[in-house]
Amino acid sequence: MKVRVPKLNPLIFTKDGEYNVYHDAELKEQLFPYLQPYASTDRITFQFQWDDVPIAQQVTMRIELKYSSDVSTSFYRDYTFTGVTSGGTNYTDYYKQFLTSSGICGGHYVFDFLVSDISEIVAGNQYVFQFTIDAGGDIFVFNSNCFNLISELSDTKLLRYTQSYYSGNGIYDTYIGIMTNQFWLRLPCYFKQVQPVFEKTIFENYKKDLELISSNVAEKYILHIGGSNGIPDWLIENLKFIFALDTKIIDNIQYELTTDSEFSVEYIDKFNNRMLDIELTKSKNNYYKEFADTRPINVTTTTITAEEINYRSIAEVGLLQANINITHNGTWAIIPITANAMNELTFNQITGFGNKTISAYVNKMINSGSSKSYSLQVNDLITGEKVQNITITKPAITTGIGYGIIGDNLVIGKSKV
Repeated sequence: MKVRVPKLNPLIFTKDGEYNVYHDAELKEQLFPYLQPYASTDRITFQFQWDDVPIAQQVTMRIELKYSSDVSTSFYRDYTFTGVTSGGTNYTDYYKQFLTSSGICGGHYVFDFLVSDISEIVAGNQYVFQFTIDAGGDIFVFNSNCFNLISELSDTKLLRYTQSYYSGNGIYDTYIGIMTNQFWLRLPCYFKQVQPVFEKTIFENYKKDLELISSNVAEKYILHIGGSNGIPDWLIENLKFIFALDTKIIDNIQYELTTDSEFSVEYIDKFNNRMLDIELTKSKNNYYKEFADTRPINVTTTTITAEEINYRSIAEVGLLQANINITHNGTWAIIPITANAMNELTFNQITGFGNKTISAYVNKMINSGSSKSYSLQVNDLITGEKVQNITITKPAITTGIGYGIIGDNLVIGKSKV
């Protein structure tokens, strides 16, 4: 069995005895323990993947919440299954296996809970998650970094991140499409002095007369990550991948890297933690200030029947496509309502901005010869408000001997005498 831990996880899981290059510096510098902060309204999100498991092999997973100073377990969930299966409740405790042509299974597991839904997490304690996966005695155990619950949020910012476009295994070998609430990471950070940007093109003629051809204004923001004590190298390693995604929302404002953004790492003398500066700009620049308490939401309903578009080479399984017209004037995300919808549907885009047509795909052999409908909704990615209902129907597919007009000069079967 192989187990993979995505670099996009907000919590960093490690295996005992694991070596990374940054461990060398830990031997020469003073360690300063890093506590990852969570607010009660945050979500704890992470993902695991596995592969090379025989189809008949039983797989057992256990996720445990432990005090960092005590091995006694205060919270755990077990999942045991054999073969190809999936399950969970509202995509919070969720697993899936998929089958290769050689009879070997692989799969992925998603943890996605509100902190407030885990009653064992209280202020004043420090916690770790332990993830154990066992396939026929082949056991892997991973421990997360330490985290705690805080109430004072002024020195932190909440970063939510995802990728709008994905294909197959997603981005950076992460199944990004099933993270329907995005990844959540709270960081000790603040924005430094705003840097105005003024770009212009000026034409100067032979008389030295000047004419403004074009101009644009914007702002650059230096996000300083590290708080008063810095952050460790293992967190910086994941942040490189996180900030390379195309959707980054910090305290409900979407930001993007500037064209010349770099990670500027400042080393703290004699200590192992670092300070990190990243140059950002707003993803959408507004040329006005907007003040509003609420805004009306017109929730429309879109109903589509998927249609066949092509055949795959493997077993000639048909693929059906549904084109969806998204109608929203802001940033949006696709959210599944039907259980297992994200197992059976794939999208060419799961987040975006403004009115757009996206495509969903479903295997025509799903649900045998019967039709099946999927309910989804489009939410405003910033506020979480629902802006559109979507129903996709996979029609019933029947098999048998078909018929059609071939041509006058072609005869199949015995000719009449």
